[in-house]
Amino acid sequence: MVNQVKVKCFMTLDGSPPMEEIRLFKVDAESTTVYDDLLAKLMDCYKDAPYAYSMTWTDSENDEIKVSSNGELQAAFEELAEKQTLKMKITGSKTVRWGGYYNKMKKNKNSGKIH
Repeated sequence: MVNQVKVKCFMTLDGSPPMEEIRLFKVDAESTTVYDDLLAKLMDCYKDAPYAYSMTWTDSENDEIKVSSNGELQAAFEELAEKQTLKMKITGSKTVRWGGYYNKMKKNKNSGKIH
């Protein structure tokens, strides 16, 4: 059985005026590409503009922890109690390009493959 975890994203996106919204996703916490999977979901929500995302969550000691890899996101899942939702603060910036990752995801999406 796949271990699906809810991730609630409190998003602030660059712009004039800045856009703020909340998104709720389910991700496979045991996936070896869970971080990339979450980025792909964000990219799918905001197809028109390539944002660079900064993601953080607050741990049990009330520290804000930055997430930038699969291992860091999986560590966040490990701290969750069963059936709890991981709340993440996500800031998207248009001023910084996704670069290679954005182009790779766009190419895979156009070919019908999701990485």
